[in-house]
Amino acid sequence: MFAIGETKGIVHFSKLELPKEYHLRKKKLTAVWIGKNVLYLSDEPDSLKRKAGKEGLFFDPDIDSLGRIEVPHTLEGKMAYVKGCISTIRITFKD
Repeated sequence: MFAIGETKGIVHFSKLELPKEYHLRKKKLTAVWIGKNVLYLSDEPDSLKRKAGKEGLFFDPDIDSLGRIEVPHTLEGKMAYVKGCISTIRITFKD
């Protein structure tokens, strides 16, 4: 994965739109939650294991045809800051 850049968005209907430039539908992604407000995405599970350590909840995220990722409904209306860091994408949710 090669994702660089920053953007922000708002969670609507438990979905967050990610930049189309990341081409996420073409890759087999793994995700990990660190705490309640930080989500990491990557196509390299080893890089996520280094980020999360033993604390993370790993899963396979669902990316729809519009490049949106599904997030818990408790994050509805929150601002999401998306940062591409070459091999991982960090999404931080704030009020």
